[in-house]
Amino acid sequence: MNRTQIDPNKLDFAVIYIKRLIADNKIIFDETNWYRIVMIALVVASKMIDDIVLATYDYILCIRGMNKELLYELEKEFIELLQFNLFVDMLQIESINQPSVNEELQLVPDFRMVCIK
Repeated sequence: MNRTQIDPNKLDFAVIYIKRLIADNKIIFDETNWYRIVMIALVVASKMIDDIVLATYDYILCIRGMNKELLYELEKEFIELLQFNLFVDMLQIESINQPSVNEELQLVPDFRMVCIK
């Protein structure tokens, strides 16, 4: 994490957002979409946590294959899939830092639908 300079809280938020979407069967991970889902989750988490956020241009430089229009589109779709539920409380953060065995089993991809490509 030191090389990327990503605040651990942002990673926690991003993981929680992704887990919410998986739990609601709104997204699945596969080899074609996992990178974009993780990157957009990090962008949304950054904007949620930081008082001063990076410019869109800075995110585009960090995310391969991304342009401004695509970033806006994916970010909007991600937030809509979350139903604008961006608040994360401390109990949720504590719970992701102590995952259970059953939780790991639930992360097996479900190939019924892919929302973010």
